[in-house]
Amino acid sequence: MKTISNKLFPFIVLFFSVSLVSCLNSEVEIDEPRTQADELSDIANFITTVTEQGYTVEETADGLYYIIHEEGEGEHPQAGDTLDILYQAFFFNGSILDASYYHYTDSIWTHIYKNQELPMIDGFDKSLALTRKGSLHDFILPSDLAYGPYGTDLVPPYTPLIFRIEMRNIRFLSE
Repeated sequence: MKTISNKLFPFIVLFFSVSLVSCLNSEVEIDEPRTQADELSDIANFITTVTEQGYTVEETADGLYYIIHEEGEGEHPQAGDTLDILYQAFFFNGSILDASYYHYTDSIWTHIYKNQELPMIDGFDKSLALTRKGSLHDFILPSDLAYGPYGTDLVPPYTPLIFRIEMRNIRFLSE
């Protein structure tokens, strides 16, 4: 008989939480454009659902929300450090927007933090700043830290995103 690893359990619970919030919000008509009020309601419902399941959701001064599953160890990354990251980006309905395993054979994205040649959405950079080697976090990015009121081809306007980031390694520039 197979059992669920204690490390996987938080993700399974969070995934079902995301799906539950999606079901709660399924009455919204698709043809109506999203508004900031829709987004704020979605975020509040999601955070309520997650906290009711026993997770602690923290918020930064910038409005980035996060859940720490594994704290990690050592220093936080600084500009120029090389990061080895596993990531997944989700919509609140549980659909995957992007993931490192879509792009890399070993699923690990090696990224130079704050690389000006490869700009990231603001919320992703702010999320990475909170990680350490071995950490595992879920980040809730309001649209003003992601794709904003205009969205993209794949992301509707005023759409918050969830990023699950596992920091596998940090090679510090100073080393």
